[in-house]
Amino acid sequence: TFLPTELIIVDDGSTDEQTRQVLQRYEHQAGITVYHKPNGGVSSARNDGISRAHGDYILCLDADDLLLPDFLAETVAQLEAQPAVGVVSTHVEYFGVQETIWRPNDYTPRALLTANQLCGGSLFRKLCWEQAGGYKEIQGWEDWELWITIIEENGWQWAVVPQPLYRYRRRPGSLSTAHGELGPEILHQ
Repeated sequence: TFLPTELIIVDDGSTDEQTRQVLQRYEHQAGITVYHKPNGGVSSARNDGISRAHGDYILCLDADDLLLPDFLAETVAQLEAQPAVGVVSTHVEYFGVQETIWRPNDYTPRALLTANQLCGGSLFRKLCWEQAGGYKEIQGWEDWELWITIIEENGWQWAVVPQPLYRYRRRPGSLSTAHGELGPEILHQ
């Protein structure tokens, strides 16, 4: 219901032949730009793509997650209507090995320090990313760290659209599952 102004795909050094074939097809489609870089991890790939983006608003979408049709229309409207809001999330529908709805909390900075209140697929102002110095090179929860920096150091607020418009795939062996074992180390970072 709302078309993005640009689509950027960052190939973070994929060695999977099927992925390479799909990316080759996208390289020749109007409105899509594909960048290739040596593998550097999630933060590096996101920072690379965002630094090349021309738009004022950014949404990072992992390859195995999905947006529902109204996601951009609803989240962009929040940023347009609320100048103090730097990040907009939605309710999240988990699918795969876990099927449930996660309802992130409305703006409560103190709560953000104890648990991530925003999904990684939240729309944010590119200015917020610039002020925060981008995604930090940590081993996980890089989105949570970015949200803390945006809110705490730069005084931005967040908003939550109370609809499940983002679908997050839960699967065994995913990075988010593996981070549970590294939790204390990542929190220290």
